[in-house]
Amino acid sequence: MNALRVWIPLVAFVVAVARAENTNNLPTGSVTGNTIPSSASNTAASTSLTIDGVTYQDVRWGRLTPATVTIYHKTGIAAIPLEKLPPELQKRFGYDPKKASEYRAAEVARVEALRAEEEEKRGGFSGDFVFSATSVESTGIEVFFRGGSIVNKTNRDWNRATFQVVGFDSAGRKLPFASSGFTINQFRKGEARLTGEFSALYYNPRDTGQIEVARWVVEFVEGEIEPHYSFRMVKPKESGELAFSDDAVSVAFSIPRQQCAFTIHNKTPNPVKVDWNQVSYVDVLNQSHKVIHEGTKYTEKGQSQPITVVPPGASVTDTIIPVDSVRFVTGSGNAPGEWEVDPLFPAGKGAKLWKGRTFGVFMPLEMNGAVTNYYFAFEITGVDF
Repeated sequence: MNALRVWIPLVAFVVAVARAENTNNLPTGSVTGNTIPSSASNTAASTSLTIDGVTYQDVRWGRLTPATVTIYHKTGIAAIPLEKLPPELQKRFGYDPKKASEYRAAEVARVEALRAEEEEKRGGFSGDFVFSATSVESTGIEVFFRGGSIVNKTNRDWNRATFQVVGFDSAGRKLPFASSGFTINQFRKGEARLTGEFSALYYNPRDTGQIEVARWVVEFVEGEIEPHYSFRMVKPKESGELAFSDDAVSVAFSIPRQQCAFTIHNKTPNPVKVDWNQVSYVDVLNQSHKVIHEGTKYTEKGQSQPITVVPPGASVTDTIIPVDSVRFVTGSGNAPGEWEVDPLFPAGKGAKLWKGRTFGVFMPLEMNGAVTNYYFAFEITGVDF
């Protein structure tokens, strides 16, 4: 599963704050590399350490890097920057500002390399989804996010993007929580969406107890990229601008994924009539489909449709939707059902297979008592993401 992680530091929900005790009980001895003396990590003495106003009790030392030291304390785990330690501890742990800076730079480079590798696996898609929550509430068993928003800062439009919420402890380890996710449809790049109260994240007491959550992460789970199709008209005449003109009419098309839009201009001194009961959409498998047009109620999609009249010298803009693509989806529970329109062309990686295929619109037009049959055919010339 290709995951695009969005790291959003929020606030730790459980922070142990106690009185500072005498730090002279902290372990003595020298520390080199990643090695912590056994007397330091297993001391039975009750020790405490105060960093930035937060006091950690029953401290035991863990992994040491040139920039941080991990501590195990009474209520959890924390990674403490060496520059935050008292001078005597900095000396014992061999703190060197230059080495710490080099280590952090190397870590940033490593993370960027991993990100680049992940983007390569995802086909070069880049960017992040940026989440913010205006209100975070915790009951100790559930965590609610209210009034949040998420911004699509990736370089792609998404037909569908699914997310989940996970928690990490102060050592950067993902905690074994069960999270109900949420999905955003038709999520355009640069667009911001309100998430509202979108779910709860549940603790599993058997696995976690009351573990301190240092930060929350909104994690991209999976999605479907919105492809960008390009077309050319191949009948009645070839046109890269999807337009046709003769002595009677001019017709220009615009083809989003869900429908076929067009503008027809009447050049004659007489009305031009469009009988929608005769118009059809011909798919890439050469199958013909009855259509509805703009203004037709979905509940009446199977009924006869009135004729559209284009007055002399006038233009009409309309849309064509295959009847077969309009369906009613029954709601679950107390949620009401709703009408949905399936797209003319697919999203996802399979969309590239549609390049080179043709489809069309059959549109008989009545002019001065005679019917002229027009068939507008289009070729899919490209599918880009």
